[in-house]
Amino acid sequence: MTTAKQMAAARARASVYAPGPVGSYLTYGFIGLSLLGFVLVFLSGFYGLDLLRYPVALIVLGVAAVLSGVVLRVLWKRKHHLAVAAEYANPASDVPVSAE
Repeated sequence: MTTAKQMAAARARASVYAPGPVGSYLTYGFIGLSLLGFVLVFLSGFYGLDLLRYPVALIVLGVAAVLSGVVLRVLWKRKHHLAVAAEYANPASDVPVSAE
């Protein structure tokens, strides 16, 4: 089996238990910011807070939400790369996993 085929088979086996992230960094940051927005709208409605009175807190929380989405993508990508490297180094079998 050639190196390209071995790498493709390792990537297929690793994607079963450690799939790589699908979206870009911007997508993950936007999802984190959107989730923060939903939580803030819920909390402001539940507790009757005017969140626009705290613009610095909103900006800090927004930056933290975007960065947490980006960090999450980095961690998932690293986990996927480590799984591919482990599968390439010690293949369980030389037969690639079929797409089902």
